[in-house]
Amino acid sequence: MTSNEKEVLKIIWQNRGGASISKIANELKISTDYSRLICGSLIKNGVIKFSEGQYKVTKPKKKTVTKLYSLTPKLTKVLKQKRFGTLEDVATISVSRLMEVEDLELKKAAEIINEARDKLRKEGREYLWE
Repeated sequence: MTSNEKEVLKIIWQNRGGASISKIANELKISTDYSRLICGSLIKNGVIKFSEGQYKVTKPKKKTVTKLYSLTPKLTKVLKQKRFGTLEDVATISVSRLMEVEDLELKKAAEIINEARDKLRKEGREYLWE
């Protein structure tokens, strides 16, 4: 995902999940044609959709924390019980809050959060926590 595509996602996210092409172009200080080109690429990759004159972030299927290698089966179960069962949940939690969930050390909590963020970053979803 290009930096411009990430910026478009940020703009859409900051505008309550929807933004017009003129809003995107104005905030990025680029032409509407170039904005449409960027949005077209994001649509092609299934990241956004166009509906009712707005570009909107699609709702991707949430991935469970079982995708994290840094978690033990016991910790995975505890996170799910405490309502932190998806990568999105873990990526957006603070380190101190995660440490409280299962009395984790700072290094381990940061490792878990960073792994979740890395997995979501590969999908261009860092707008969730930035």
